[in-house]
Amino acid sequence: TIDRLAAATKHKALTENALSIAGEAAEIEQETHKAIVALGYKDAKGATTILQAVSTKLDNLIAKNPGLELVPATVETDVFDFSGTNKDIANAIDETLDLLKHGRLQTARRLVSALASEIRITRTSIPLGTYPATIKQIIPLIDSGKIDQAAVNLSSVMDTLVVTTDVMPLPVLRAEELLTAASELEHKDDLSKESNRSEIKTFTDAAKNQLERAQLLGYGNKDDYKTLYLEIDAIHKTLFSEHSAAVWKQVKYDLGQFKDRLKA
Repeated sequence: TIDRLAAATKHKALTENALSIAGEAAEIEQETHKAIVALGYKDAKGATTILQAVSTKLDNLIAKNPGLELVPATVETDVFDFSGTNKDIANAIDETLDLLKHGRLQTARRLVSALASEIRITRTSIPLGTYPATIKQIIPLIDSGKIDQAAVNLSSVMDTLVVTTDVMPLPVLRAEELLTAASELEHKDDLSKESNRSEIKTFTDAAKNQLERAQLLGYGNKDDYKTLYLEIDAIHKTLFSEHSAAVWKQVKYDLGQFKDRLKA
């Protein structure tokens, strides 16, 4: 069950992020590229037609999303998930330090590059504060025959696209899902309290193991984990008591805050 939950966590994170694109924004980026190509072939009429359509789509985006500064045009997802155990990670770190000590930097680099467990979401976004106005300024240049200048300006517009990368550590996401599953077990009616207690410990131990994995891989700092470990340990002391709900709420809140800090 824990293995299935761990696999499902990765799938859930990918699904939530891979499709968060505005269709019109993707078309705007693609059409801007086409206009640059058209200008390269001195096709003034074709470039103007394309950019007029782009300008209309930008106006529509602004109307639909007042106040929005960036709208994602493309989203790229990369997954890096070290397959070894926590002990394997610790051994790899020791080996890396030894390699560095003996000046074998390039070998150490190859070893370190595998020490990651994360999803990276890279978004290329259109800045709605500047992009539309610049497109509108380029159209008159084309109409006045300044094709080369228009091509240069349009290429510069593409340089204003904003690229951002969010890194989400998989062990932290998995720990969050495991703790959610554990909290639900406390209210499961088809098992005795002792059976529930045993299952909850299995899930919380697994969550703690994932957090230890995240700490070994260098996500966050020691103080963040120290607090979370203490709160997970406190769960077992309050199970089936009036204090239980508050303890669950606190650990989920602190883990959520920690996850947001890592993302930032």
